[in-house]
Amino acid sequence: MQSAPNNAEYREAFALFDKKGTGEVPRESLGELLRSLGQNPTQAEVFALERDIGATFNYDQFLQILNRPDGWKPAGTADEFIKGFQVFDKAGNGFIGAGELRYVLTQLGEKMTDEEVDELLKGFPVTQLAHSLILWLGSSRLSTAAQKSSWR
Repeated sequence: MQSAPNNAEYREAFALFDKKGTGEVPRESLGELLRSLGQNPTQAEVFALERDIGATFNYDQFLQILNRPDGWKPAGTADEFIKGFQVFDKAGNGFIGAGELRYVLTQLGEKMTDEEVDELLKGFPVTQLAHSLILWLGSSRLSTAAQKSSWR
């Protein structure tokens, strides 16, 4: 489980988003601010939180939001992450095509924009995308499959 940042980190992050120096942050920045401190709220959770605040929020309101009961969730495990991707591994060989991965990320669940997917995939040569992701996941079974297989 990830530990919460300390109060100095809260203040520093809040100050970075308080671009006008007014002691308030626009509500549209709430999700990004929470994520900058290690929380990972869904878009639905962010929208629900935004409904409860005005056009801006101050540091005290931010602390209440940050320390809400369900704010600090444990990160998923590598095995959970791998199992999630296995759903889309139709051939059962440990590979997901770049096009299918883009479709999944932009069309299903918490939808990402094309720009967000481009940023996520930056640095992965398209021909090596599946291999790189597999190695990054750290699964020895899938890594072995990636080394024995070639990109289609």
